[in-house]
Amino acid sequence: MSISNQSASDNPVSLTRLLSSLPGMVYRCPNDQAWSMDYVSSGSLALTGYHPQQLTKNQEVSYASLIHPEDRDRIWNAVQQALERHHPFQLVYRIRDVGGQEKWVWEQGQGVWTEHQLEALEGFVFDITAHKVLEAKQQEAAAELQMTQRFLQSVLENLPVAVIAKNATDFRFVLWNATATKLFRLSPEQVLGRTGFDVFPQAIAKARRQRDLQALRSDAIIHIPVEETQIEGKLRLLQTWQTRIVDVDGTPQYLLTIANDVTEREQLRETQRQAEERLRTYSQALGQLVRSKTRAQEDLHANLREITEVACRAMPVAIAGIWLFAEEGMVLRLTECYTQKTQEHSNGIDLVAADYPNYFKALASARLLAVVDACQDPRTHEFCTTYLKPQGITSLLDAPIWLSGEMIGVLCLEHEGEPRTWTMEEENFAASLADFVSLALETWNRQQAEAALRQKTEHLEAALNELQCTQTQLVQSEKMSSLGQLVAGVAHEINNPVNFIYGNLDPAQSYIDDLLELIRLYQKQYPEPGGVIAQHIDTIELDFVKEDLPRLLSSMRMGAERIQKIVKSLRNFSRTDESEIKAVDLLEGIESTLMILQNRLKRKADHPEIRLVKEYGPLPPVECYVGQINQVFMNLLSNAIDALEEKLTQCPPSEEQLWLPQIRIVTEQLQENWVTIRIADNGPGLTPSARQNLFQAFFTTKPLGKGTGLGLSISYQIVTEKHSGTLQCFSAPGEGVEFVIEIPVTQSRPA
Repeated sequence: MSISNQSASDNPVSLTRLLSSLPGMVYRCPNDQAWSMDYVSSGSLALTGYHPQQLTKNQEVSYASLIHPEDRDRIWNAVQQALERHHPFQLVYRIRDVGGQEKWVWEQGQGVWTEHQLEALEGFVFDITAHKVLEAKQQEAAAELQMTQRFLQSVLENLPVAVIAKNATDFRFVLWNATATKLFRLSPEQVLGRTGFDVFPQAIAKARRQRDLQALRSDAIIHIPVEETQIEGKLRLLQTWQTRIVDVDGTPQYLLTIANDVTEREQLRETQRQAEERLRTYSQALGQLVRSKTRAQEDLHANLREITEVACRAMPVAIAGIWLFAEEGMVLRLTECYTQKTQEHSNGIDLVAADYPNYFKALASARLLAVVDACQDPRTHEFCTTYLKPQGITSLLDAPIWLSGEMIGVLCLEHEGEPRTWTMEEENFAASLADFVSLALETWNRQQAEAALRQKTEHLEAALNELQCTQTQLVQSEKMSSLGQLVAGVAHEINNPVNFIYGNLDPAQSYIDDLLELIRLYQKQYPEPGGVIAQHIDTIELDFVKEDLPRLLSSMRMGAERIQKIVKSLRNFSRTDESEIKAVDLLEGIESTLMILQNRLKRKADHPEIRLVKEYGPLPPVECYVGQINQVFMNLLSNAIDALEEKLTQCPPSEEQLWLPQIRIVTEQLQENWVTIRIADNGPGLTPSARQNLFQAFFTTKPLGKGTGLGLSISYQIVTEKHSGTLQCFSAPGEGVEFVIEIPVTQSRPA
């Protein structure tokens, strides 16, 4: 029933009261664009600010003018479309009230028809501004929520880590972001709504289910720094965090897993660790070479061997070789090579530049050759068929060896197996090893130069010593020659009067015998002489004269004979200037020397006589320079007397009667062509150091000013060099000294 019919048949007051009690505004109007109201309920005042009278028949304002200009056409068209279909209409639009405030209204109406004829429009309009504001806020909140969701989804999808969520009840996947897809090579369609047992291998799924259960039971975040997993058959390393998500009651709802692919990071760490390990190994290897005792040795090959062994162990490589240029750089010669597998050293191979031009050219132009694939690299492919393939060598690292600014060779490190990309650390280590080779060569060259200089210095010192010794010997020889001439002259001068005296002794003896016989006959014939004669006989003691005169002549004869022996010894010893070898009796030379030294052997006031023990064996005539041999005897015997006199001065008085000085001389012929002379004393003896230096020039054990230190040195040269013999000394402290001379009976003469 329409509003008009109701108002006609029923109590209008009751109807008005009823319509006024309804929320909003009830209206009736014709179907015109002005919305000319036939009836408006009192709710219009609250809705529009206008009283019903003001809106009825458009007395003051039309309802159409209150509709928002932007909504008028839309509202009109919507009403007309509904009327055409005889449908009710529901509209939402904006109006402006009396104060110009914009309000949202909801209108529901319908056409009133009479016999298919439209009479009017009836409906009611509600103020839905508060609802619209709330709806706008809800829409805004929903938009913000949607934006936030899109943002969070974008964040999840763009996070560089895999974000995965599972239902805490059945462990089905409910979240699988793009990084998870990329990491595990599984799309969300393949994962969401399924469990791990549906997606992953059973062993992996089982292990992860155990970890999921552990995470659900724990309030803490479970962190696994590195976890190995297989993805498409490749090993990957994951860093994962797991935690449970609970509701307000604390009941776990979801299990959140964040996974980060740390394969490259861990590989980088491992690479860094390996690099650090290599650096530590290289540092230790270089330190070993620095501290090596081999470096101090003069053995170059030992140094090079150690370097190649260190290179093979530290790199490690299969072969380490040291090649040095020869023949003006046209040849590389393998000086040292070490093979790790067999632990053998070798050398001696030559590489000729004409056979390997590319390699030699590369060496000349490159700081270092780091060859990954030696057979393919144009710098080294020349070795492929002849060496690299037969030996299984795939990669080469060649470091040049520099010395004094010039490249003198190359250190070659050879790798077996898969081609090897050489690291910067390995290249630097190879260069350091090459520097050690340079240092070894430089040290060896310096040592050789020092040795040559030392040898030259020793030669010069020896030449100087020899020159000084020769000069001293010349002076000594000149002295001996002058002494020999002097002795010979003195002996000659003494010999003449001695011969004269000795020659007149026999006639004098005869004359004296005759005179004594005459006196005897005279005394027999004239037993009682006269007073003057008898007195003179008593004065001259004639009886004593007759008895003593023969003894006097005999004594004179003995003196003359001794003078003759001394003269003979002097003449024998004085033959130092004889330059020819002669066969002589060595015993005669020994005796002549003893005769000359007789005065030193006699008893003195401060020491007893030096006893001579002669154990002469028969000797054949020996060919020698007699003067030089006599000089040897003189030096040895003089030294023996000096030693005995030294001990006498040091011997306490209480021991003088217990020790008597003695010189023992032994001669013998041990072999057919060799004779031996031993001269020994029982003096203080020699220390080992003194005995070792005894025959060196200018060495002496005597006090300053009592010896030149040349006597034994000259004697040694005379025996060994002039006579091809030997002169040895045997001694110990407190046991005396024994010199042993051995010389051949005959001397070899140059052809």
